[in-house]
Amino acid sequence: MIRIDLDTGAETELRTLDRAGGGTVLGRDGQKVTVNLSDSGPTQVVTVGLRGGDATPLTNDLARYGGVSAAGDAIVTTRYQTASSLWVVDDAGRNARQIGRDVSAGVGDLCWAGNERLLSSAAMAGGAGIWSADSRSGSSDLLVPDAGSPSMSADGRTLVFFRRGGLFRADADGRNPARIADRYSARISPDGSRVFYLSS
Repeated sequence: MIRIDLDTGAETELRTLDRAGGGTVLGRDGQKVTVNLSDSGPTQVVTVGLRGGDATPLTNDLARYGGVSAAGDAIVTTRYQTASSLWVVDDAGRNARQIGRDVSAGVGDLCWAGNERLLSSAAMAGGAGIWSADSRSGSSDLLVPDAGSPSMSADGRTLVFFRRGGLFRADADGRNPARIADRYSARISPDGSRVFYLSS
């Protein structure tokens, strides 16, 4: 976001925007603008001061907001919510049942972890990372923060996952992580002795 002095043409960078868009509303005092902004996470509605670039979030949640417009003394925006849930079905495609409750997050990268546990990647209220859900009770816990793409060995003792630009191997509970490759997504062999990944 850049402020341009109309008299001199001098440009002053107020804020580096990771992602933004959807309109701009100039405040009544002419000292701030309201925009959609995403520094890390879903796009939110933020007011940015035109003098120093200081940002004040008007929203701060897991929903994504698109567009801003002035409506009298209010800012109008569109809120996009994601609701996901985990389901299990038998091998004949019958007896489908939901595991736990709907969550306000996108859930993906599923894998079985043994002992009726299911691992998935999600950014939920308790944090972003690999979550472990009990398929009977539906209870879930954040297993590995800031990680994704889980793969569990058949014996349930070794977990492989992606974190910060690399693949890691860890114990089944996420402890003792060790970086094993500079790759994104991988799968562990059934016996847990090898990790397979694509390289391009």
